[in-house]
Amino acid sequence: MKKNKFVVDCAILCSLTVVLQILSTLMSNYLQFSLTLALIPVAVACIHYGAKCGIIVSAAMGITLFIECVVGFDVGGGIMFALSPVKTFIGSAVRVVLAACGVILAGALTSKFKGKKWRSFLLSALLPVFNTGIFLLAFITMFNPLLHEWASGAGSTVISYIFLGLVGVNFIIEVITCVALCPAIVFALGKNK
Repeated sequence: MKKNKFVVDCAILCSLTVVLQILSTLMSNYLQFSLTLALIPVAVACIHYGAKCGIIVSAAMGITLFIECVVGFDVGGGIMFALSPVKTFIGSAVRVVLAACGVILAGALTSKFKGKKWRSFLLSALLPVFNTGIFLLAFITMFNPLLHEWASGAGSTVISYIFLGLVGVNFIIEVITCVALCPAIVFALGKNK
């Protein structure tokens, strides 16, 4: 019975992740910044359900993101896919799984600490940090000419383009939404046990 509940909860989080990722990309096509709402169920999976569910849900987000790049729904991702499908897969699907693994590892390292609420806030904040950090590392190393092209097209330096164009507002909103929502969801799920 417990295993069935785990599978159902994991499937619900995967479905929610896919829907939120598509909604996030749709919103970013109309807004001037991108926002990854799908990090919220990924963080909940990593913090509350553990490594197995965290990796599965993050893989669902990463694969959805990669498919958006393949079909051109994510415009920037479509350009990257045209340049290199393998690098785009690493920069999208593998990146999200690695970010989730970072949170899972941080969760294992902080599991002995007292104060589960403090731990939930910390782990919720770490997911967007890892996700954005790995994205930037992948983008700078694998798509450096594209980065320079986009920066010069925006009329800015590479550094200012990274902080204002690529990361900027969306990173701050991702951290705030994850820290505001994930601990509350994890706390509510813990009460239902």
